[in-house]
Amino acid sequence: MSHEDHDHLRCRKLAESMTAYIDDDLTPDDRLLIDKHLGECGGCHNYLDQMQHTIDTIKALRGSAPAPETRAKLLGLFRQWKQDREDC
Repeated sequence: MSHEDHDHLRCRKLAESMTAYIDDDLTPDDRLLIDKHLGECGGCHNYLDQMQHTIDTIKALRGSAPAPETRAKLLGLFRQWKQDREDC
């Protein structure tokens, strides 16, 4: 396995743990490992920033539903993003 493949697997594993990280639902050792990785990996750091921004935006929008066409567009964008990530 190449170094790049190993990094990709680490990034994928981190992405799977991101919700627990944001919710502060990790052991101190796991959190320390993720903090170290975030300090070294700009892509994962950006991913964390995007997730946090999305969470903050959703919290601000509570109680107001998007228009059906906006919801459909957002779901389409998310599905495309997810498919692009799976193709990596």
